[in-house]
Amino acid sequence: MKKNVLIANAVVWAILLAGCAAFQVWYRSGEVIDTYYAVMESTFLQVMAVESGPVILFAVGALLGLLFVELKKIKLGRGARNALRVVSVLFLVVLVLSLVPVLFGIGLTAPMVIVVYLGMAAPAVIVILGFLYAMGLAEVDPSKKGPFAKYLPDDDE
Repeated sequence: MKKNVLIANAVVWAILLAGCAAFQVWYRSGEVIDTYYAVMESTFLQVMAVESGPVILFAVGALLGLLFVELKKIKLGRGARNALRVVSVLFLVVLVLSLVPVLFGIGLTAPMVIVVYLGMAAPAVIVILGFLYAMGLAEVDPSKKGPFAKYLPDDDE
């Protein structure tokens, strides 16, 4: 992975992680009634209440994945890398679409249900999706044989 891609992704995910974590500290540590009224009066705070938990989980997975890809010098085949990118970007699209009911009042609630349910019932899935996002940024294996080519027999016979 190129250094500028690594640094840019690490900075973006670290900023998102810090911002959402700061919101969660405020949201969880204040007086319940005061927090409730503040969130109900602000669309931004409603969005943060829904999105901050899943974004924290995704950012943790992405940062761990970036660290793993960089330290282990992971190289993937083109197909595997593209598949990982598609899966992780689809989740990010669902994450963005979950904002639609809060921002516009439109009845598109399926993405919000998916995001909130995953955040509550299976938070490890969101962390894994963040990790897959980082794996999708890995370099392409120039041999085009894939990451396990060194374990396969040679074709020189």
